[in-house]
Amino acid sequence: RAATRGYRLAKFLRRYRIPVATTASVFALVSVALIVIAMQAGDLAVQRDAAERESERARIAAAQAQRVSDYLVQLFRAASPTQSGGRDISVLDILHQGAEQIDALNESPLVQAEMLKALALANRELLEFETADQLLARAQLLLQDNPDAAVHDLAEVLVWRGRILHQNDQYELGEGYHRQALALLDASSPDPEVLKVRALALNHLGISSATLNRHPEAERQLRESMEIFTAIGDSDNAMEAANNLAAFFAYVGDPEKAVPLFAEQLEQRRRMLGPDDPLTVQSMRNLAAVLMDSGDIETAEPLFVEVLERDSAIYGAESARAGATLYRLGRIALARGRHDLAVEQLSDALRLRSAARGGNHSTVATIKPWLARALEANGDSVLAERHLDETV
Repeated sequence: RAATRGYRLAKFLRRYRIPVATTASVFALVSVALIVIAMQAGDLAVQRDAAERESERARIAAAQAQRVSDYLVQLFRAASPTQSGGRDISVLDILHQGAEQIDALNESPLVQAEMLKALALANRELLEFETADQLLARAQLLLQDNPDAAVHDLAEVLVWRGRILHQNDQYELGEGYHRQALALLDASSPDPEVLKVRALALNHLGISSATLNRHPEAERQLRESMEIFTAIGDSDNAMEAANNLAAFFAYVGDPEKAVPLFAEQLEQRRRMLGPDDPLTVQSMRNLAAVLMDSGDIETAEPLFVEVLERDSAIYGAESARAGATLYRLGRIALARGRHDLAVEQLSDALRLRSAARGGNHSTVATIKPWLARALEANGDSVLAERHLDETV
């Protein structure tokens, strides 16, 4: 029979079975290795592209931050005597000028949004809530209309709008903004920037939940916020979240949990930021308030005196923050029988808070009954009755 190719191949395989098998195994291994190498090369290419995108994003973010920093430095330089022609220019004047100038600047929409956010948060610190919200609304529009905007940047603007609305007594509306921000963010994302904004949203949502009497939800949100900030190494915001958790315990009437947390925050901020930093003063104010509310006015009073001195130095003696501290000191003076001092401090508190928030704001309505008590104790029942009528 003629030797066909199939016959010759079968004969060859029988004669050289082991070498052929070995060669086939080696070929298979090489094939697999080539496939794995190709897959790894693809993965490396994807990782390289992702790293390049992240590097570019970081470069853009750094450039934006530098532009915002330069803008703010230039803005505040206008307050110097050489630039202002000797006129006294307040911080509010500078901020208002800055807001008017932004549209005229030759900047990208993303940089403009960052500038607006920076001005908004500065106005918030001065309790200029309406102006702050207007600036944030402008930033929100710029980010929403820009396909290059990062989602977490838009979410952060929504968080701050919600916080400002809450501070202006619009609790449900503020809560809605916080939930919108969380809905934009990927809860499973490992990106530190996304995690930071998510923690910020949870922190402020926890405050809203507490105010709306959703206490278990509030505690869970505040704890989760603190844990995220701690996990990403953001110690400043972790302290802020812990501070808010302590404030929550004070709000629900649990000073045994609140006082140690506030005291720890105060000590950390004194050590890390110094005694004059606004955050240190905030911690001192919170500790004094919870001590006062738990009946320890002897320990609370000297803390409030120090807070008033530092508030006056930071924000001005006529600021709304000074008014809030005078309200607390006036109540302490009333409790200790110093009626003249109580009337003086509570009257100043009422004047300062009314100027900052308007005569119908809830914080103003809170002061009036206490001032009425002090006036009654000091023998001025007619004026006391008028304040009570206004409160109603």
